[in-house]
Amino acid sequence: MYGGHSALLPLPQYMFPGLARRWQELAPPEMEEMVQSELVEQYVENDGMVISDYALQPHQVCFAHHAQRGFIGRCKLICAALMKRRWRRLH
Repeated sequence: MYGGHSALLPLPQYMFPGLARRWQELAPPEMEEMVQSELVEQYVENDGMVISDYALQPHQVCFAHHAQRGFIGRCKLICAALMKRRWRRLH
């Protein structure tokens, strides 16, 4: 949800913290701490990842008791610091 509405983009602030938590659930115990959820969340919140390209279409999946809105397609994310370096080289 984004301000009470479904987010129809794969926004980094929604994707990466969930992926980090999922890693900790599935990783073997000796690798569990390789990804630190708090640091991932902090990095993304500080504009660490941005959408650099996308081709998405809104899509809805109907389940037995509810419909889920979302999207299908592709989305390219880039580290904001890397994007800034590339921008400086071009200009």
